[in-house]
Amino acid sequence: MADPMTTQTSLALPPFSTLSPKYEVFLSFRGFDTGKGFTDNLYKVLIHYGIHTFMDAEQLESGEPVSTELFKAAEESQISVVILSTNYATSAWCLNELVTMVELAENNESRLILPVFYGVTPSEARKQIGVHFEEEFAQHKKDIEGEPGKVARWKKSLTEIANLSGYDIRNYRNETTVIEKIVERIFGVLINTFSNDLKDFVGMDRVNEIKSKMSLCMGSEEVRVIGICGMPGIGKSTVAKALSQRIRRQFDAISFISKVGEISKKEGLFHIKKQLCDHLLDKKVTTKDVDDVICKRLRDKRVLIILDNVDELEQIKAVGGSDGAGLSNRFGKGSRIIVTTTDERLLIYYNHPEIYTIEKLTPDQALLLFCRKALKTDHPKDAFKKLSNEFVDYIDGHPLALEVFGRSLRDRKEDYWSTKLKSLKDNNYSGEEKIIGVLKASFDGLENQEQKDMFLDTACFFKGEDVCRLEKIFESCGYYPSINIDILCEKYLVSMVGGKLWMHDLLQKMGRDIVRGESRKEGERSRLWHHTVALPVLKKNKGTKTVEGIFLSSPQPDKVHLKKDPFSNMDNLRLLKIYNVEFSGCLEYLSDELSLLEWHKCPLKSLPSSFEPDKLVELNLSESEIEELWEEIERPLEKLAVLNLSDCQKLIKTPDFDKVPNLEQLILKGCTSLSAVPNDINLRSLTNFILSGCSKLKKLPEIGEDMKQLRKLHLDGTAIEELPTSIKHLTGLILLNLRDCKNLLSLPDVIGTSLTSLQILNVSGCSNLNELPENLGSLECLQELYASRTAIQELPTSIKHLTDLTLLNLRECKNLLTLPDVICTNLTSLQILNLSGCSNLNELPENLGSLECLQELYASGTAISQVPESISQLSQLEELVLDGCSMLQSLPRLPFSIRAVSVHNCPLLQGEHSSKITVWPSAAAGFSFLNRQRHDDIAQAFWLPDKHLLWPFYQTFFEGAIRRDERFEYGYRSNEIPAWLSRRSTESTITIPLPHDVDGKSKWIKLALCFICEAAQKRDSLEDVPEFDEELGLKFTRNHRIELCTTEDPHERLLALDYRDCNFAGPFIHWCFIPQSDLAESSNKRLIQATITPDSTGTRVTGCGVSLIYLEDVPKFVRKLNKHYSYCYHGYQPEQEEDGMRSIPSLSGVQTEQEEVQEQETTTSTRIVGQLRRNVESLLEKLFEGLQRGLPNLYDYGFIFCLRERLPWFSEQSSTSACTVNLRLPPNLHNNEKWAGLSLYVVCVLPPGLPLFRTFYECHLYTPIEAVGHEQLMHRLMLSSVWDDNVGSHRLLIIHIPRVRFPERLNRCHFIQALFGCRTPGVEVEMCGMRLVYKQDFKGLIQTIVHCTNDRPAYYGTGDFTDTKKYKGISLGATSLLTNLVEAAKTSEHSSVSEVCPPFMPFDFRPETYSAEDSQHERKTIPFPPLQDFRRSFGPTNNMSSDQNQLLVFERDLKYNSCYLPNQIVEWFGHQSSGPSVKIPLPPNLYEDTNWIGLALCAYFSVLDRSTTDLDNLNPEISHHLICHLESDRGTIEPIHDYCTTNEEFQWLPFGGFVWVSYIPRAWFSDQLNECDVLEASFASDHEAFTVHECGLRLVYQHEEEEIKQTILHYMTWLSDKKGKN
Repeated sequence: MADPMTTQTSLALPPFSTLSPKYEVFLSFRGFDTGKGFTDNLYKVLIHYGIHTFMDAEQLESGEPVSTELFKAAEESQISVVILSTNYATSAWCLNELVTMVELAENNESRLILPVFYGVTPSEARKQIGVHFEEEFAQHKKDIEGEPGKVARWKKSLTEIANLSGYDIRNYRNETTVIEKIVERIFGVLINTFSNDLKDFVGMDRVNEIKSKMSLCMGSEEVRVIGICGMPGIGKSTVAKALSQRIRRQFDAISFISKVGEISKKEGLFHIKKQLCDHLLDKKVTTKDVDDVICKRLRDKRVLIILDNVDELEQIKAVGGSDGAGLSNRFGKGSRIIVTTTDERLLIYYNHPEIYTIEKLTPDQALLLFCRKALKTDHPKDAFKKLSNEFVDYIDGHPLALEVFGRSLRDRKEDYWSTKLKSLKDNNYSGEEKIIGVLKASFDGLENQEQKDMFLDTACFFKGEDVCRLEKIFESCGYYPSINIDILCEKYLVSMVGGKLWMHDLLQKMGRDIVRGESRKEGERSRLWHHTVALPVLKKNKGTKTVEGIFLSSPQPDKVHLKKDPFSNMDNLRLLKIYNVEFSGCLEYLSDELSLLEWHKCPLKSLPSSFEPDKLVELNLSESEIEELWEEIERPLEKLAVLNLSDCQKLIKTPDFDKVPNLEQLILKGCTSLSAVPNDINLRSLTNFILSGCSKLKKLPEIGEDMKQLRKLHLDGTAIEELPTSIKHLTGLILLNLRDCKNLLSLPDVIGTSLTSLQILNVSGCSNLNELPENLGSLECLQELYASRTAIQELPTSIKHLTDLTLLNLRECKNLLTLPDVICTNLTSLQILNLSGCSNLNELPENLGSLECLQELYASGTAISQVPESISQLSQLEELVLDGCSMLQSLPRLPFSIRAVSVHNCPLLQGEHSSKITVWPSAAAGFSFLNRQRHDDIAQAFWLPDKHLLWPFYQTFFEGAIRRDERFEYGYRSNEIPAWLSRRSTESTITIPLPHDVDGKSKWIKLALCFICEAAQKRDSLEDVPEFDEELGLKFTRNHRIELCTTEDPHERLLALDYRDCNFAGPFIHWCFIPQSDLAESSNKRLIQATITPDSTGTRVTGCGVSLIYLEDVPKFVRKLNKHYSYCYHGYQPEQEEDGMRSIPSLSGVQTEQEEVQEQETTTSTRIVGQLRRNVESLLEKLFEGLQRGLPNLYDYGFIFCLRERLPWFSEQSSTSACTVNLRLPPNLHNNEKWAGLSLYVVCVLPPGLPLFRTFYECHLYTPIEAVGHEQLMHRLMLSSVWDDNVGSHRLLIIHIPRVRFPERLNRCHFIQALFGCRTPGVEVEMCGMRLVYKQDFKGLIQTIVHCTNDRPAYYGTGDFTDTKKYKGISLGATSLLTNLVEAAKTSEHSSVSEVCPPFMPFDFRPETYSAEDSQHERKTIPFPPLQDFRRSFGPTNNMSSDQNQLLVFERDLKYNSCYLPNQIVEWFGHQSSGPSVKIPLPPNLYEDTNWIGLALCAYFSVLDRSTTDLDNLNPEISHHLICHLESDRGTIEPIHDYCTTNEEFQWLPFGGFVWVSYIPRAWFSDQLNECDVLEASFASDHEAFTVHECGLRLVYQHEEEEIKQTILHYMTWLSDKKGKN
């Protein structure tokens, strides 16, 4: 973005850097040859297109340069066009220009030289041959014999230029064509230069918006002026530059004159006009009558003129003429003049043009620009993320400041950033000089001192305050606010938003810096606004007459004793505010200039007698020691508008009301010693009169006839016995508050007849009031009537006329016996009816259903025995509260709209309603609750039943909760803050920007604050279930303190609340939705900060997020919230559609940007159709039919596809880098006979250039209550895949795990988590999903698999058999995906399950020798280590045959298989035998011995008869199985243990055979070895030529794990040695 303060040259195009060329094109030519022909024509075309071009006019006449100005022009040009003609080399000046251009290009790559060969060939120029060059250079050598190097430089430069890409005139049909090509190229270069110079430009939407609006009138032939306005540094110049480039081709010529205001002051208006003509006309203007030239020469040209940084009206007139109406006489039709300025008035005064205001950057745009300048990236780096956001917060979207601060932080360390940020937040920070300089220019341009004083007052004291209030204060100060506030707004120094006066933070800092610069002595400054400055000045009596304002607000209560009066020298003090500091001592003087006096806890008993408050507008002495304001004042206080003496408990006398004739607010709340007020009050301007809590006040003054402006009268808590009849004069009264006036006996009838504007009447707590006025119905505007805790026995019949009444509160009217039927028939607007505590009310009106607008009905503690059946007709009823209705026996059918029904302590309530809690889905409310809890003093939370967790109901439920003006909380299990929140933090604090326009059309209604909480894990976390009472629900046992404070002063706390939850270890996300009304005190704050502090030891907050919810965005927000919940933690058994597929509502409207891109990139191959597809479905149906019948119920099933797609059938989805997906389990799942198992899917991304080999995937299933941990691993599944070729970049796996895999302890688990990964280096998990499968769901699973099948390779297979009995609580499984699904589907229909169930292919996981030859066959196998963390990339695997270090990954829980060159069976195998079988005795209850880890086997295979076996003809490409049949004295051990050889192992036969070494983990045996005495192993192969010479067995225990590793190492070492010798 160009710096408007450093560029002083006016250009045809905007200066894109501080050293931008003055000209765009420099023409170098020989006048004799082309001056009046080709060069002249080229110059005119360039000028026509608005390209600022230098061409020496004198060359046109003589061809000889006469001034060094030529060389300066060459230096200042961006592009040089050299016309090499026949006589070019005759001119030493031309050759010197050539040298200059070449040298400039060498030092600046952005400079371009375009040679044009006119009458000479490139070869002649390059070699300096031909008569034109040879003769001239020979002559030059003679002329300058003393400078031989000069000619060499000329020739060298000429050679270099001739080597450049240029234009040979001979190759074009005519000169016009070549000129068009040259101009086209120059234009392209300039546009590209513009793009490069603005590569970091942010906010193009602002340019496009202006261009779009301008395009609507571009067809108009009218000459128009367009204004671009905004505060200093907001980007007006940059937007104008970008805009000019977007539209310049629509004009004949263009002129961009920057820094018009500065040029005008330094060089005069004539220079601006001259520059304009230079840009737009063919030649320089020499005449002084420039206006005449403009009118005559530009009248027929459609021109675009940009006047940048205009600060005076005369500057616009100099270009456009003195009268805007005469623009058409100066410029051609359709011309446009764009003016950028910080003073909107200039444009308004000149022809009222279209004005576009440049707003600050949005937070996202600001962060982007800041990162580009500070970090050279588009997104903040992790280490700088929080700091970047904080800088952006405080800079508040100001482009210039973002650039300045960003550049100052580039390549700096984090500590430097933190220090810089701290200085920015410092109260005494004066700002960056460059930024403040730009901003201060607008302040210096203010017309008078009054405007400057108003600006400084706002900057120091009044930012964000009510405009109407400030106008009165400024008027009292003599500032003429009605005029000057508008001027400040027009100059963009302040703004009015939402009825409040705002300014940018940087302008505020600039204003405060101006005040600090007034004097080094703080007591000699005009304004003191911070307690660290103001308090010492008062303590030490340092104040002087220069002090005009003091705002002292201490963050902590403070007490100060004064030895001298600190105000005695402050004769000009206008504004004084003191809060949270208690002074004592000498206080005798107050300035008569005071317009605002706000002194909380003022120690004075009365104001000084010398004080003449004639200018006082607001007097606020709340909580003070004041007894009497003043004894007597001579003159009325005409300007006093607000008198606030709240909680002055020693006040005994109020001032004479006649002395404050223009008072608007009179607040005497809590003046408990005040027993009397003046007898009469007749304040014509009074709108708010508060006497609340004046408990000794028994009589009101008589009210005058002029009190028609009074809107609110608060008399609650007074001792008045009656209201004066003169209250009838309050015809404009809206609110009358008589709450808790216990001595009040009656209300006068004049209330009904005269207070016809009354909307709210509150007589609650008037315990001696036994009736309401009979003419109450005359209050036709009444909307709310509060009469709780009164002695009334019945309602007046006239109440039927209150047709606008929306709220009727009769709570605890114990004498009330009945309700008149007219309430229901006439009060058709009633929304809330409260009858709770009316203990003698034994029935509700039968026509209750006529209250068609009723939303809330409270009848707790009444004597009713039933609710009228007509209640079902209340189509808007949401809440029904009947707690403590001891006679209530039943409930009728409730309306569909009901949201909550509470029937606590209703002992006679029978039927289904007498159970604990009932929840049901509701189309109107989302979810409806019937609650019969017995203890309403205990905070509770409840799980919604799983079957009701349906998204449409969630949507409705949360939309209603957010729209209601009440706080609510919500939580579920998650470890991530949603990415779509406007603000996120990895700490327990977060900054929240608040909009200024709180009362605007787009009003935010809720603050959504969320945080993630984690507690210390417990080893028995599987059993650590929060205490749940069937009647009380989940008990809250933990608390989080949430505090919201201002960022300016952390001690200024706006709101504090407690968030209680259950004792979950987490991670758990908590949402707190705070209504805007709770943050009313923050309406004048731009930034607030939320801090979450847990009260439990070991509990920590790991992150938080926040977003403001606007009314129109509520549905969208809820959709996003539900989507996040669905990804993290909902787990319900949904309703099934007829086809068995789960119905998932589309959430495309709330996808995050990342997810939308993912789905747009999703590729799906052409689906198979016809018979093939039907065959696939038939195959799968047969396969899962067997599963339902329990045939292959011990196997896991796996499918793999070359596909990338999100599968909506799976209820739980995740697309994060965490590689995990979560699902909540219903209670006692394992006991549910309809539950069939668990299905999962995962999509993996393959790295580029992946060789063809088998890939191993893993899935771990955890069942944590609190968090994922190794102790909670319940099932571990490994999958081996193979494919014919490396098709596509993704693999999609679908897995089904039958219920038999899961132990009974699943009943105690509330949560399951799947963790996915791949052992192949570079393979990453992209998305995954999970779903509980019931028997009726298999059709949906089948259709999902069919949907994934295409014409690419796809494989499936069955899993390894492992029993589900506990082995450290883990079930192990392995699945080989070797059967081609598409090929299997092409066969005829399958007749049995066995035909579609592929034979089990056991395998162990091991590294591969990655080669194409090996891709189809198994290699040596070694076990892999336990799955640790799929969030990190797996390390590379190595070829075991050459790397012994791989033994370190041996794992006792997995099989091991490998073959080695022949060697004897080592002695470590304690039980050996010559021949194919060996026995080993077993100890009793071997499986119960937790030290036993597995069985080691070894067998030596060779060829039976080498003389009869043709080893060369044995096909090494055919894999052969080595088999070990295990049998105990109780029967065969299932399944058979075998191993498939590799071709390399097969090739060892000529060396005498090979040794098979194997290890079987204990989990493979289950409990089959229990109560067995002997185990026999018999070895064989599937080839008749192989025989077993000897074999061995050994039981392996934990302490022998290292020994088996050494044994394998022995064979590997021998193999390595043998290979070396051969």
